[in-house]
Amino acid sequence: LHIYTTLDLALQEEAQRIVSQQVAALQPRFGMNNGALIALKPGTAEILAMVGSVDYKNKEIDGQVNVAISPRQPGSAIKPLLYATAFNDNLISPATVIWDTPITYTISTIEEYRPVNYDRKFHGPVTVRAALANSYNVPAIKLLDAVGVERMLESARKMGVESLHRGTDWYGLSLTLGGGEVTLLDLASAYHTIANHGRYQAPQFFLTITDGQGQTLREISSTGGAQAISEEAASLVTDILSDDPARVPMFGARSQLTLSRPVAAKTGTTDNNRDAWTMGFTRHLLTGVWVGNTDGRPMLNATGAGAAAPVWNEFMRTVLAEPDLLTRLQAPATDTGWAFQVSENVQRLEECPPGLTCRTGGGEIFSATWLDAAGRRRAVVREQDGNEEGDDQESSSTFPLVDSVEYVSSAPVYMKRQTEAGLETRLLGYCGHPAGAERVLLALPDHFGFPQDSPTYCHHCWSMDGADVETVDEGRLLRDRKGALEWSLGSGFPVYLGRCDEMGLMADYTGFAVGIDFASAAALVSPEIFSSGQLSEVSGPGLLGPHRYILDRLWHDDQCPGQYVMGLAVDDQGLPLPGVAVSLTDAWDNTYRTVSKSGASDTGRFDFPIYGGDAPQRFTLQILDANGNPSGSPIVVPHRTDEVSNKPCHHLVVQRQPWQREFND
Repeated sequence: LHIYTTLDLALQEEAQRIVSQQVAALQPRFGMNNGALIALKPGTAEILAMVGSVDYKNKEIDGQVNVAISPRQPGSAIKPLLYATAFNDNLISPATVIWDTPITYTISTIEEYRPVNYDRKFHGPVTVRAALANSYNVPAIKLLDAVGVERMLESARKMGVESLHRGTDWYGLSLTLGGGEVTLLDLASAYHTIANHGRYQAPQFFLTITDGQGQTLREISSTGGAQAISEEAASLVTDILSDDPARVPMFGARSQLTLSRPVAAKTGTTDNNRDAWTMGFTRHLLTGVWVGNTDGRPMLNATGAGAAAPVWNEFMRTVLAEPDLLTRLQAPATDTGWAFQVSENVQRLEECPPGLTCRTGGGEIFSATWLDAAGRRRAVVREQDGNEEGDDQESSSTFPLVDSVEYVSSAPVYMKRQTEAGLETRLLGYCGHPAGAERVLLALPDHFGFPQDSPTYCHHCWSMDGADVETVDEGRLLRDRKGALEWSLGSGFPVYLGRCDEMGLMADYTGFAVGIDFASAAALVSPEIFSSGQLSEVSGPGLLGPHRYILDRLWHDDQCPGQYVMGLAVDDQGLPLPGVAVSLTDAWDNTYRTVSKSGASDTGRFDFPIYGGDAPQRFTLQILDANGNPSGSPIVVPHRTDEVSNKPCHHLVVQRQPWQREFND
């Protein structure tokens, strides 16, 4: 047999030389002993170079093991696959705002997950462009929570990551931070899918195979591949990964991710610095690099940007600077033909959320499917607000940002709180008020995308009916909103809080004591201290008693004997509370009551068995005061109504909050 491989000898030799030399040069600093490289030809997925180790003959590093096809955790190098999936599913645009603020996820009854960023800081509201370009972890976790682990796995596999072969339950939210092992070849294939306008092509190892008589037995596949993600999604991810100014806050200007030609690149670093990655592509060459220790020992503070990017950068620059190598790639020697091709279904508009990072040069790019959905959602919102014709300025300037920005007539809302310096009044945000001045405001966290199948869903509202609760995890959404409010108090960002008639609900859910300054609503001045001195106190829904209870967390699993609603009552410090009266009403209006326990091991806990088997239904839970009156807003617990709640056990934590009414000036 005669096998003609896709490997280019000149590129292969350069790749082997550069990987070996660079790893040796970086070893004293980072403590790694091995590296791997894959180079693919965009459009055909031909493997042009494959380096499996720095030295095939070195037994101390298991040099004969091909690390390029060995599973390793990819760190943040896998994030572009998540964002590509979210773009494909029309959940986000590059201008969508994600709040990079603290959030807690309940994994089980004994485990919680609080994601943090690499720099151990939170960055407040950031656009999707800034979140991906700077590789912020918290926005990625929040996005994966919306996309779903199962959906991301499905998409990643379609894009070429076959090494993510375990069941959905094996992976958690850390999947988007590299919590699942992949091979360098698989990850390079997924990046090739992005570079290939969303079409997956299996990596090609050979050109032809002939027998001894010269008869062709097999030749390279000429199929165009399968569309794994939309062309628009691929264009949006490519545009963000090639936007060097957008990643300056984390990576600095002119980092190792830049070249003399347009390039889209991303790094990845795993926990304990065991693996460092850099993946990137131009129109004519795609390269992925891994460095680390073969046996998985941690390196010394090695990151993808510091340890893998120099290897990647040296190889890419070497190829781009050598005319003979460019000829082998069939790439032009001049600037012409290197710019990325943007999908014709992607449009640039002069829109960007106020005060945030968008595309270099101004404005942002949007897919046609996003603009269509945003336009339809804007029409629904106008109808809900009784303004079907809409404002011309609002219509033309903000409709692509409808998921994250409100152009609305509004009134200032202030919060009073006790500090060491005394009683302090601070501007919290603005609520929708028809007689107020028109302002462009950032919206608080909400579900991602547009619920076209739920036209009654109230976008950016605090009230939720039963159908709405099935769409989002109410407890998690409320925690996310409260975290955003706490961050915005010290930032000065203009935030839209919702309609003024819902500020009582906001006060109930957050525990904030707030008042609305209707007297100065028409003024565009936003002072730190209210100017009119005439605050209208916000009242709750008429709940009695010195305290009320808010939903802190709600999650579903199978960690209980049978089918139950299991709860925990805690005080404002998070300590369990015994003796709290609780009622639960089922779908047939049967009401059951219990009291939270006081035992040594179960203080504050209460539970209700679920009757009705696997029948889909919703339960309404209510905390009661000593007189049997409601002591908080009703909590809706879905059972078997959707994928999220399709578990037998439903857990929730309700937290007691003191009433804070301090607007008696």
